Amino acid sequence: MREPAALRPTRQGLPFPAWGKPSGEDTAMRGHGYLNALKNAKSNVYGPAREKIGTLGNIFMDVRSGDADFVSVHVGLFGSEEHMVSLAGAVMTDGHLQVRYPKDVIRNAPHVDPLAGLVDEAKDMLEKYYAAMDSGSGR
Repeated sequence: MREPAALRPTRQGLPFPAWGKPSGEDTAMRGHGYLNALKNAKSNVYGPAREKIGTLGNIFMDVRSGDADFVSVHVGLFGSEEHMVSLAGAVMTDGHLQVRYPKDVIRNAPHVDPLAGLVDEAKDMLEKYYAAMDSGSGR
């Protein structure tokens, strides 16, 4: 089932790379179904230039909206490090998650223990960090 065009994500000023242009194969990151499918597939996570960042870890849902807003990504040798990344502007492309942030931005994000859950204070800290990356002040 395809989602209405109004629910499709935008890149908010960041151009889609040629392989990640929205198409019938791309899906907005809304609701449990799409991310559960990714989680069960142990999907790879790619950045805006199609660079592999790592493997999808945990999915964090906003309790108010029910939408996923962050995921953890396993990076490094054998996925030994786990970092949080915002799903703002993310799409599912060819069965994999494409996020709008490159690996270095994700690796430098504030550390949040994914096993402890995403409490409001940690979520606010991550939202501020990724908002600064969007504005270009942190790159």
